[in-house]
Amino acid sequence: MLELSSRRRSLALVLFLFSGFSGLVYQVVWARQFALVLGTTTYAIASVLAVFMGGLALGSWIFGRIADRRPVSGLRLYGWLEIVIGGWALALPFLIRLCDDVYRAAWPSVEGSFAAQLGLRIGLVFLVLLVPTTCMGGTLPVLSLYLVRSLKRSGATIGSLYAVNTVGAVAGCLVTGFFLIEWLGLSATLMLAAFINLAVGVLALTKGRGDVHVAVEEEEVGDAGDSGAPVSPTQMRLALIVFAISGFAALSLEVLWTRSLMFWVHIDTWAFTAMLSAFLTGIALGSFVMARLLSRVRRPLLALGLLEALIGVSAAATVPLLGALSGAFEAGTDTDTFGTGLTSHIMQKLGQCFFVMLAPTVLMGAAFPLVSHIYVQAHRKVGEGTGTLYALNTVGAIVGSLAAGFILIPVVGIQQSILLVAAVYGVLGVVVLWHATSTRRRPFAAGVSLLVPVTCVLCAVMWDAPDLVTRGPWAAREDIGEFEIRYYNEGPDATLAVVEKQANAVRLLTINGVTTAIDNYMDMQVHRMLSHLPLLIHEDPKTVLVVGFGMGSTAWGCLQHPVDRVDVVELLRAEKKAAPFFEHVNHGVIDQPRLNFIVADGRNYILASRKKYDVISFNAIHPRFSSNLYTKDFYELCSQRLNPGGIVCAWMTQNALTGAEWDMLCRSMTEVYPHVSLWYCNPEHYCLLASDRPMRVDWETFVERMERPGVLADLAESHLDDARALVTRFLMGDGVLKRHLGDGPVNTDDKPLIEFGREVEADERGVVLRILEARRPVDEVLVAGTISDEDASSLTGYAVAAGEMMLGQTEFWYPRRPYEDRLRFRRALALAPDSEDLRFNMKASSTALANARRVLRESPQNDYALRDLARILMERGDLEAAYDAVLSANGLRGDSGDGVYLQGLLELLRGDPHKSVTTLEPFIRANWDVSAAPPLLFSQALHAYATARERIGRPRPEMRQRANEVVPCSRELFDLMCSSALGDRR
Repeated sequence: MLELSSRRRSLALVLFLFSGFSGLVYQVVWARQFALVLGTTTYAIASVLAVFMGGLALGSWIFGRIADRRPVSGLRLYGWLEIVIGGWALALPFLIRLCDDVYRAAWPSVEGSFAAQLGLRIGLVFLVLLVPTTCMGGTLPVLSLYLVRSLKRSGATIGSLYAVNTVGAVAGCLVTGFFLIEWLGLSATLMLAAFINLAVGVLALTKGRGDVHVAVEEEEVGDAGDSGAPVSPTQMRLALIVFAISGFAALSLEVLWTRSLMFWVHIDTWAFTAMLSAFLTGIALGSFVMARLLSRVRRPLLALGLLEALIGVSAAATVPLLGALSGAFEAGTDTDTFGTGLTSHIMQKLGQCFFVMLAPTVLMGAAFPLVSHIYVQAHRKVGEGTGTLYALNTVGAIVGSLAAGFILIPVVGIQQSILLVAAVYGVLGVVVLWHATSTRRRPFAAGVSLLVPVTCVLCAVMWDAPDLVTRGPWAAREDIGEFEIRYYNEGPDATLAVVEKQANAVRLLTINGVTTAIDNYMDMQVHRMLSHLPLLIHEDPKTVLVVGFGMGSTAWGCLQHPVDRVDVVELLRAEKKAAPFFEHVNHGVIDQPRLNFIVADGRNYILASRKKYDVISFNAIHPRFSSNLYTKDFYELCSQRLNPGGIVCAWMTQNALTGAEWDMLCRSMTEVYPHVSLWYCNPEHYCLLASDRPMRVDWETFVERMERPGVLADLAESHLDDARALVTRFLMGDGVLKRHLGDGPVNTDDKPLIEFGREVEADERGVVLRILEARRPVDEVLVAGTISDEDASSLTGYAVAAGEMMLGQTEFWYPRRPYEDRLRFRRALALAPDSEDLRFNMKASSTALANARRVLRESPQNDYALRDLARILMERGDLEAAYDAVLSANGLRGDSGDGVYLQGLLELLRGDPHKSVTTLEPFIRANWDVSAAPPLLFSQALHAYATARERIGRPRPEMRQRANEVVPCSRELFDLMCSSALGDRR
């Protein structure tokens, strides 16, 4: 036998390491590129995955046979495969563009048929990826034949080769996910991988010149079972079947773990990279260790049976491990352990993934050298044997990934699916051990195998996994009564839940643990602005596209206008089922005849559809999690779907962003549209309106449209039914906005920079203040001559009040100076005293009044609710009713400092300073030295007491001095509050 030199062996391993690196680069980049063309639905992603892995299986099967039957140098054949892969990758950008053109052209023919759409997607991916993936699949059997010189050591050699390739894949995954896409972009990253393949291919051809095919030494080997007899055909087939089913189970678990871990590692770029890297690292480590230990394994079939059983046990054990992540999340120990920097952020994600997946994946990786050892020795053909093994395992993996997403999760649920797959491993272990042991030892084998079902039962019964594994952070809070899960759905695409806060009945729509919509006041203002603002400004809107259904409130708002049709494109079918839980804000919009609900990827629909719209409004999740809806390329697609003069209304957030990232996201839109305006919703949320024509508010038309019954009623629920309150949320537009954003990078499909932002460096307060500093006068958005002098004067006052409100909300959301938010709100209310929106910020709106009265109807003896009612009535100027309420409250509980202060203040405001002094004096005296009362309450009580004493001619100036020491701005706050309460605004 001609032994291979250590240098040539090392060369082959190094080349295969780089091959693994580039292979994972391709997998990541191609998946992203095809998602931009075919969409991000589960079916589209599955099409890409199935073709990719199917090509690997086909290549492994074909080239395994070619390698054995054609006496050529394995290294040279490997080199040619690498060159074909690299060359095809260089041509792929052109092929992707061609695929895009064909997809758009063919879409009208398949739009009405799901099967035709699926066939189109699979066909396009097949044509583009079949050649490179087939060649990639052929590399393992070809190099295996090149390196293996003895059947006896075939398992160790193939295992080492597989481990090295997987290490390269881990490196490719980490480097691509964490660095290359951010630094180079998708296209340049693809080119880099292609050049790596070409370099590997050229080097392999060069070093393989002169090599001759060397036959593998076929010495007698055996001992698969107890007896030491050679591996029987039955055992060989058993190993093959077990390995195929193991592929099914392994990929099923990867999908299930990924869906579970999303709750804790969050669904950003770092998370997916961390999860895939952890999975592959375990595989590589297990294969490497087993390759080293294989020479000591006397009964490989027995060892395989034990491995399968242990995989089942460790897979079942991931259920409580996922639960442990829940405990760490709730306790905050994840942050305490890893810190808050970017490196710590990444290490935290990697740590969580390794914590769950390491043990079972190491055992999975160890199985490959064992099966190779059993099967190749019995089959006697290294290339064909390795190729067959890898092909069947990959086919099993394809079926497993599809079954997990489309069958197991929707039918069984994530947690039960994990235990079910663990049980599959247990069954495999039982079957293999049964064949690997003698009759007298089979009871022992059966006993060992019982570990799996026992573990599964324990995990299912003793650990409340549906909460901790699948419901994420809401589960533990539900247990203590903080939240109630009203609706829950584990679907192929995502896990969706409707969660209700017990304290205030606010409902949240969550997807994979991330809150995407809330029915509270601030969030509903955002949704109503997204629906009404573009329709109020557009000259004559008739057709509307809403991307993202959410709670359904945006679609409902659009339907309140006289439009012909509202198309809603939503990725998750389950949101339609969740709609009844938000009927109080969507009013049963699903049943409206003018609504057309389309289950599809929103971006892909805009890409492929030929429909034109007057308005496109979309509210996606945070840009870090859905960057392809915040790119210049996406906005260009939207422009192609707009009629002339059409408006795009995009939700934009600055939450967890730096100033540079905010500018980049907005700049991505201003680079496409000549006319863009920015509108304020709250400090975190904004609306960007864009069009090919100037967007101006015709005041008379704007007011007339707002007064339509449905429009007015919907806006009134968010206190936006005053045209002045809505229009004064204009911040800036066109040239001013472009100058504000300045020059810099944009977010693109090829280089989605927002995904790689350093959230720990976010400066939300700084971003808001910079925006507000650049705010322009409201008349810049008005059509000249459409507003009367009287309305213009009123609008000017509202604009100043809106500015104060925006600053007040900023101080409330991102506090720096104590009580500055209250001062800003008070100033704003003095300028716009009839604004219910401003009163809401003071917790004294008509809605707050109705809620307080509702609580008292249910609980008339609730002293807290009575004091709250008194405060609201006082703020609204109803002093007599407020006084009656506070007297009732203090009659129930007279030791409340808040109640005493309110009573004394109301006595002062009602014109009875003597009684006010009598009421307040004991409270002031009790808190003078060491105040137990909140600082603001105490300071306001001091001012009320000082004012009352001044009214009766017995001033105490030290009272005001003390009040200003406690809260420096307390005098202005007190004066503004009194002015508000004494005004005639009941």
